[in-house]
Amino acid sequence: MMSQNKKTIQKYMDSFQETDHEQILSCLTEDVIWEMPGVYLHHGKDEFDK
Repeated sequence: MMSQNKKTIQKYMDSFQETDHEQILSCLTEDVIWEMPGVYLHHGKDEFDK
């Protein structure tokens, strides 16, 4: 049986592959941090969404 965290990651990966923007966002919490060192640093869903 898959843990809830693994289910969320699987949903995120499937949504990314399907280019389903809304499903991708549904996998994230409001305090998400997305960083690519030296390129960008986004804090929160609103910045991630841009």
